[in-house]
Amino acid sequence: MLGSIFPSRGEQFFLEGLELSRQGKHKEALSCLDKALALDPYYIDALNNKGKILINLGRYNDAIKCFDISLEINQRNIDAWFCKGLALYYQEKYDQAIDYYNKVLDIYPDDLNTLLEKASVLFYQDRFAEALECYEIVLAFDPFNETALFGKEDTLKASQTKDQ
Repeated sequence: MLGSIFPSRGEQFFLEGLELSRQGKHKEALSCLDKALALDPYYIDALNNKGKILINLGRYNDAIKCFDISLEINQRNIDAWFCKGLALYYQEKYDQAIDYYNKVLDIYPDDLNTLLEKASVLFYQDRFAEALECYEIVLAFDPFNETALFGKEDTLKASQTKDQ
């Protein structure tokens, strides 16, 4: 009964790591998350948040390792699929990033953040028609989404410029 009221030691390290990360103390946060993972190597939230911090530190390959472990534990972990795609995007591995965003969309086809990230990657690849499709889906759910509205406008302009 007490375990349900009070966080476990691993959860305490995890929560401390989250707070340190919010304060921008990424190295200290990583230390806490490593302690949480030492107590429970299957702690998905700790793995995902460690990966996110590693992305912020520019350690993309290390981040990808965290997300891979997380995905071995839970194949439907959209946070890990999305963040792995983000790490690949930052490495300019755009096709691979899109593959991971598509895995999120296979599970949750209406995930607006993933659609916006995918549209951004497609835009950078000059795949304007596909980017527009993503923006249109977002706008169908949220007609006033500023990111989608501006992204659509920029994509249309870029498409017209390319066609000239």
